[in-house]
Amino acid sequence: MKLDKVIVTNRSALKEKYDERFGRIEQAIQRLIAADQKRGLDTKLVAIDSETDMGAVHGEAVKEKEDQRGVKKAVDALFYTYEPDYIMILGAQDIVPHQDLKTLRTIRVGMTTRSCQATSPMRARRPTAPDRAILSARRALWAEFLTWCAPVIRRT
Repeated sequence: MKLDKVIVTNRSALKEKYDERFGRIEQAIQRLIAADQKRGLDTKLVAIDSETDMGAVHGEAVKEKEDQRGVKKAVDALFYTYEPDYIMILGAQDIVPHQDLKTLRTIRVGMTTRSCQATSPMRARRPTAPDRAILSARRALWAEFLTWCAPVIRRT
């Protein structure tokens, strides 16, 4: 089933963090989905901690909110099932943790060389792998790379 946009979040972590304000977040998501529909975009909200939502994509629900590998596998399952043009991650790292990967990029600053650390739950094409997984990057987030490397780049 092809979707234009998938909104990925951890519903229980959102509820835990925002408590009574969680209802306002749900309303905002529904308004976003309705606005997307008016623009002709087919958008779906998927809770990666939901057995039902993840079962629909033949994936496993993320039980621990700090489980980076589980989130990576969940996002991969969503991507391969729905083939979305956009994936929106709703929540910061305390809601949907990012997978820590070392980039293979280094920047030379004067006489020193610095590596830039990057994080993303959906950077590599293959399942969770060591640092070389970045070699098969398919959905790289360059803005994130620049954010991590900006202090190094500005000094040159």
